[in-house]
Amino acid sequence: MNRSAWFLAAMAVVGCGPSVKSVGVEPAQTTLSAKGATRTLRAVLRDVKGKPLDAAKFKVTWTSAAASVASVDESGTVTAIRSGEAQVVAAVGEVRGGAHVTVSIPTTVTVAPAAGELRPGQALVLSAAVLDEFGKPVVGPAPVTWTSSDGAIATVSEGRVIAVGPGTATVTAAFGGVRGTAQVSVKLPEFAKLVVKPAKLHLRRGDTIRLRAEPLDRSGHPVGGVGVTWRSSDGRIATVAADGSVHAMKKGKVKVTATASGKSATVPVVVAK
Repeated sequence: MNRSAWFLAAMAVVGCGPSVKSVGVEPAQTTLSAKGATRTLRAVLRDVKGKPLDAAKFKVTWTSAAASVASVDESGTVTAIRSGEAQVVAAVGEVRGGAHVTVSIPTTVTVAPAAGELRPGQALVLSAAVLDEFGKPVVGPAPVTWTSSDGAIATVSEGRVIAVGPGTATVTAAFGGVRGTAQVSVKLPEFAKLVVKPAKLHLRRGDTIRLRAEPLDRSGHPVGGVGVTWRSSDGRIATVAADGSVHAMKKGKVKVTATASGKSATVPVVVAK
């Protein structure tokens, strides 16, 4: 067989091989949430009967309809450039298929409200808006991460802030490398006086009774969120726990004092045998 005859025979064999009837791209939709982020797409080729073909045996050409948003190389790897949308196409000859690529790059995180004032025990719900460079909401599965600069002042979980103790804490919402903050101030409420009930105690050795301290405003209304400390003038006669529980130790007289923010109230305690 001469060279020309061999070439014609080879072309005939090629011409008899399977032809590409359809081209698909997987995944059909993808989202990139950072500049420079990549995702490799896969071309899915099928013949006239719908059977899959080996893409490695065909020349697949990749193009992006918006290369300034997302570029694509010859292997199907897409790279995020800026926020926007792009159709990425895989083609074998005149047969082509595409995938929709969304690029959503966060540039700002805004927390609302930007500041709040609470009393201990109160809650505040914050929201975070994550926007791209065009001011559009960022699309992506990644959640916002919330943190507090001082858990002794305020804690936060999924944007819900709980006031703990007096002071100012910075609550941060983070999405990737972008952050937004809110300032939360926790203040003890003002109250006029501290009242302890019962006003006096008569105990026998071994007895335990709990005193209750009530912070009141000028109108005599209870005020919440005030921390109270307790002290016994003589722990040998009677001790007092952090919750106001007085335990009689031996016969004698003692004074138990409740204190909160500079105000105090004292209860006389008599312990009998």
